[in-house]
Amino acid sequence: MKRFFQTLLSLLMILFGISLFIYPTVASWLIEKETASYVEVFNRDYMPAKTEEESTVKKENDPLYEKSVAYNEKIFAEGQVDFSDPWSCVQLPIDMESLSDDRYGYVSIPSMDVELPLYVGASTENMAKGAVILGQTSLPVGGENTNCVIAGHRGYHGAPFFREIEKLETGDKVFITNPWETLTYVVDSIDIIGPYDSHKVMIREGHDMVTLLTCHPYRSHGKQRYVVYCVRDEGESKSEDSGTQVSETVVNKTTTQPFVFSEPDIQMENKVRYASGLAIILMCGFTFLRKRRNCSERAESLADEDVKT
Repeated sequence: MKRFFQTLLSLLMILFGISLFIYPTVASWLIEKETASYVEVFNRDYMPAKTEEESTVKKENDPLYEKSVAYNEKIFAEGQVDFSDPWSCVQLPIDMESLSDDRYGYVSIPSMDVELPLYVGASTENMAKGAVILGQTSLPVGGENTNCVIAGHRGYHGAPFFREIEKLETGDKVFITNPWETLTYVVDSIDIIGPYDSHKVMIREGHDMVTLLTCHPYRSHGKQRYVVYCVRDEGESKSEDSGTQVSETVVNKTTTQPFVFSEPDIQMENKVRYASGLAIILMCGFTFLRKRRNCSERAESLADEDVKT
């Protein structure tokens, strides 16, 4: 019975080691599958317009669009007075009965190889499922005097989310699909700010913007914020010399403390995970084989005793 439990323990440890290998991959796959399903359903139910004319007709007949525009105009006129209150970032800014599960569309970022559902309100539940639109910031319908602040985890339970945000460079494109159309934005600048510097992500008069926001450095538990400012694409394509490397852009803008790259931490995390998983598998495999050999030797010894007798 003792040997049975020892063997069972070895098998369980082997399974645990294997899980260290596959958990992030499985988590990413599940998020990608859920997102793909959501995008398919969203496009089927709301059918974002493919032309500007179709978009205009669809928006003119949708009360939700009118509410969204009115809300954006209201918070700009009021100077986003409640934006410094963390509770306001969680709340739904308008009645969204026509949309399911607080979802307002999805964000696609090719340079990060990321596509995520967009939830309104930065609740813990919403942030665990995708990217979120902070309350008291603009809803992503475009227009002058708007800035939609979209936040995401710097990786969550193995899923990447905004983990690779440092791959973005000036000139890269970010696509926002809302219920009526797909809007295109271009990365304009990148900065590192403090967790309470809300004034640095507020609406800029005369601009049509989207701002991406996540924790920095990686696995820092929110020590700083990595901010990517994006402006509405006016139709100009990215030229070969128009993009600035992320490191140069950030360092030039960081005046209070030096910029820390997150890539080494991300790579080290992967190496530790692989090494730990492999070590556990090898250790448990060796233990399992040794137990099996001991059992074989014991069986042979008993067989020899039987022959002698």
